[in-house]
Formats: sequence, structure tokens, C-alpha cells
Amino acid sequence: SHLTSNFAKLGAYTCAGGIFLWFFEDLSWVVAVAAIIPFVDAISVAAGPTKSIVTHHFEVYSAVAVTFVAPGGLAADLGPPDILFFALFLAAAVRWRLRPAWTWLGMTGMYSLTLVLANLVDVSGLPALPFLSAGFLLANGDLLWRRLRRKRA
Repeated sequence: SHLTSNFAKLGAYTCAGGIFLWFFEDLSWVVAVAAIIPFVDAISVAAGPTKSIVTHHFEVYSAVAVTFVAPGGLAADLGPPDILFFALFLAAAVRWRLRPAWTWLGMTGMYSLTLVLANLVDVSGLPALPFLSAGFLLANGDLLWRRLRRKRA
């Protein structure tokens, strides 16, 4: 069923994000990724592979996307990278003793803002990773700044 498939995809992408974190040796790597992926995602959604898949092969996107239904029946489809990086940033917040609860709230809030904005401007989708990165960085910015400055000194 669609519901079972949706939860299986959510679990698989979440696990992939946790496994992906193993490759990160330092918190600065996570910060670098959080700074870079917004641009990559924006380009991909505006004129790259994501736009091509969503425009010409939506069935492929919908087969791999995880659907979240909001109150009122609105739905948001998040692609594998959206879930993977959510898990990566949340796991990084735990691993490096940042603010996991605030990280979760910030990223979830920013994803919700993405859904609201997409509906307000009546577009079929927006790049979600810029919002996700902002949620992670806003929740932990002061800690990240202090730790990265201390490491330099």
C-alpha cells in the first residue's frame, strides 16, 4: 500500500542520512555542507535534474518521494535528499552535542514554511534544502561559531 511504502521510504532515507554522517570526521564538514547544499538544490530545482524529473517524469519523482499530508488535505512531497539531509543534520546535532530539540524544531518549521510559500505563490515545488540548512544553522549558529573559532585558535 501507499502508506506502507511511504513509511519504508522515510525509514530508508533516514537511515541513509545517519550512515552518511559516519563519513564526516569533523563538525566543520557538516557546516560546509549546510552552506553548499542550498545552492545546489536551488539550481537543481530551477534548471537541473530535479526540474527535468518533476517536469517530464513526475511518476519517477512520486515513486521515490515521501508524502507528508498537512491539515486541510494539502500534501508535500519531499525527495530523498530532503529526508537524508534532515537526518544528517539532526544526527550531527546529537553527535556534536548541539541542540537536537531546537534543530528538529527549526528544520521542521522551515520545511513547513516551504510548504506555505509554495502554496502562497502557487508553484508545484520549491527547493527545500535551503530552508532545511537555515533551520539547522539558526538553531545552532552561536555554538557552531564558537566551536569553529576555538578550533582555529
